[in-house]
Amino acid sequence: MAIDERSRHVLFQKLENVLGGDEASSLMEYLPPVGWADVATKQDIHDLRIATKQDIQDLQVATKQDIENVRIATKQDIENVRVGTKQDIQDLRVATKQDFENLRVGMNHLGELMEKDFRAVVTKDQFRRSLMAAVFSLMGFFVALSAVLVAAIRM
Repeated sequence: MAIDERSRHVLFQKLENVLGGDEASSLMEYLPPVGWADVATKQDIHDLRIATKQDIQDLQVATKQDIENVRIATKQDIENVRVGTKQDIQDLRVATKQDFENLRVGMNHLGELMEKDFRAVVTKDQFRRSLMAAVFSLMGFFVALSAVLVAAIRM
């Protein structure tokens, strides 16, 4: 027979008639509010404690493994960035070295042209025109050099 509120109340009334109100109340307090099948035993609690402890240990092992996996992946990512950055710096070093070599060659060539032009100058007017042409050529060269350096930096 399932115990419900109605059957508990009927039992209390009968106990009250036989034992009296206080004694019936005291006796009813010893009865569980649900059926005995729903009451946990010490063994149930012990089994649950062991299962919970095992679950916590399993989670601890899994969490440690997850943390180790993240550590390894992060270390590898940092190494990849380091290698990539080192290669980028090396590429920029080579490109900059080549740009400076090109600049040196261009400056030598410009110097040779200027020396040739200066030797060919006969009058002040010719000298002034040659000097202005050389200055404008030099300015153009530096503008081109600036563009090359900006491009190298952006790489």
